Amino acid sequence: MNRILILVDHPQRDLAGMVLCAVELHRLGIHPYLASMHQGHSAVFNLVPDAVLVPFCRDANAHFIRALFHKGIMVFVLDTEGGIISSLADYAATIASDPDSRMCIETYFSWGPRVADYLTDTGVFLEDQVTVTGHPRFDYYYSPYKEALEARWSRSREKAHRIMIASTFTLVNPRFTDRDTEIEILKRAGVSQVLIDKRVETESRAIEAFIKLTRRLSREFPGIQWVLRPHPFEDETIYDQCIVGDNVFIEREGEIRRSFHQSTALIHHGSTTGLEAAIQGLPVFETAWLKRWAELPAVHAAGRQCQSEDMLVEAIRDLVKAGDTARKLNEDEWMEIESWAGPLDGRSAIRLAHAMASRMRNARRPNRHEVLREYYGVSHPFRFHRLAGAYLRWWLNLPASHAFRKQITDPRRQQRNAIKSFGIDDIREWLLIVGERGINVVITDSGTDLFVVDPAVPVWKICKTR
Repeated sequence: MNRILILVDHPQRDLAGMVLCAVELHRLGIHPYLASMHQGHSAVFNLVPDAVLVPFCRDANAHFIRALFHKGIMVFVLDTEGGIISSLADYAATIASDPDSRMCIETYFSWGPRVADYLTDTGVFLEDQVTVTGHPRFDYYYSPYKEALEARWSRSREKAHRIMIASTFTLVNPRFTDRDTEIEILKRAGVSQVLIDKRVETESRAIEAFIKLTRRLSREFPGIQWVLRPHPFEDETIYDQCIVGDNVFIEREGEIRRSFHQSTALIHHGSTTGLEAAIQGLPVFETAWLKRWAELPAVHAAGRQCQSEDMLVEAIRDLVKAGDTARKLNEDEWMEIESWAGPLDGRSAIRLAHAMASRMRNARRPNRHEVLREYYGVSHPFRFHRLAGAYLRWWLNLPASHAFRKQITDPRRQQRNAIKSFGIDDIREWLLIVGERGINVVITDSGTDLFVVDPAVPVWKICKTR
């Protein structure tokens, strides 16, 4: 039976959708495995899957994509950032610049038709390489998963008095690095200096305005719980000054859909959480009086554009008087959103799984010998005793030592990778919601030794049959 490895870059945002995709693949008779993106090399070269779904195609992972292709492993891409974008040209510039790397991709799954049409019209991908599917993360807002979530997550008694404020100022307020490092990362990704300078300026001003706004809302609406939720890669320390009373809370962890479920409205500044909250039916207010470094048409269409701080305060006042009232998007707003985010019908995981399963029927078998040579490092030039040790580990089915690879010692990088890691406990709730068992979870210990959590397939069997 075919195996597919699904690599997850941002578990807090994407794991739920990828679990749903894995469930659909499992129902089609394909063995799916889930692993975090930063552990992808170890996972791939242990499991030797027939196909890999990667969360982006950038210059940074172009070599990895080429290595998979040349060893007979089919490569699919569903970009974790591929739907809610500000500029089609800027987004296309972030995709791997090497045409040969792009041609190694069997299928690029586009969220919506606008991105798909642009990438084929400009020759980034061939027309038969691109398929529109939407993103499975949005499927949970529709039946039957919406009802399953509502049944599992009881509504908070304080829901009518709880409003979330979502911040996303990751460049000027990074959690794991510093501003200069983040700027260098953007430059290496092909972002222009003009755009970087614009983003630094707008984020710097907006974060100060957000702190001022939160303090004002806390004072004027003492009966409301204000839940400030920073982006996962944002440092929350700066927001301590927002806590001027006992009605402001900083929420760092937890499933964002649960927070939507327990809130009555959302305030944001150009964040994709605004789109997801609107799809769930929450009233969404965007701080449009603050300058934005990028325009996100799908996000702006999903919320009320408040042109001043006073206008937002009055909107909140009206909301409190009206009670818990869900807002329905009109037809024009839905058309704009779906042109970017793709079909919002709860079937994105089904489309994605069926498309991959169809292409995998004609997949060539991976060159297991070459894959294992790569994993054990026997193709790398080093001392004879290390080469002999690598062959010995190979013959005995032992984990590779990876002594030839540079280990990550930066504590901030380790912390960032820890945030991007997950295990069986992280997906257990999603498996219960979708009602499926037997999904495989790939976990690595210290980034080297790999084992598989699957009651139906013992670890030793995985090792022997790879």
